[in-house]
Amino acid sequence: MVLLAGAATVLGACGVGPERAETSSDTVQEEPPDAAPEGTATGAGGAPTTTGAAADPPRQEVGGAQGEVLASAEAELAESPGAATVVPVRLDIVSMERLPGELLEARFTITNVGDGPEFSPFASFTRGTGYDVSGAAILDLQGGFRYEVVEDSGGNCLCSVIPIPTRLASGGSATYYARFGAPPEGTSEVDFELPGFPPVAVPL
Repeated sequence: MVLLAGAATVLGACGVGPERAETSSDTVQEEPPDAAPEGTATGAGGAPTTTGAAADPPRQEVGGAQGEVLASAEAELAESPGAATVVPVRLDIVSMERLPGELLEARFTITNVGDGPEFSPFASFTRGTGYDVSGAAILDLQGGFRYEVVEDSGGNCLCSVIPIPTRLASGGSATYYARFGAPPEGTSEVDFELPGFPPVAVPL
């Protein structure tokens, strides 16, 4: 058995946090389309290049038709960690689903929406010094908890690893996943956080 560890911290009484992006309206799909492979990067018009493990079989998830986005946010991020040049980048939440074992999985796409430098995200979204998306978090404002990415018994995050080099040219995108402890049943909405972006409200 693989043991999972994840932090759920209590939000402060006034800890609503920074202004968040708006959520799009969607429905529950009985038979959703196949999710994108974990860590899939695509160029502007190029064929997909898989940079992680194959996606899990389809599960019931919140979302609409294939390609529909639950919520989005935009930010200007350093073209690579520590660089002075910034690149406009869009975050799209493409699925948010409950899994067995009281887990919640988010899948999201990062797109370089600028027309200038490439964007190298390999260390932009980590919680520590690794090359992954362990810096993501879920905020349950209804219950007052913040959930960080869970880890297995070896201390590895249950999330996408971003290989080096990963460079997104103008219009290029990459899709990643991260798993968290699930908020209680009945929670209707959570905020998704990713370093550099404002919180994004997503329906459950």
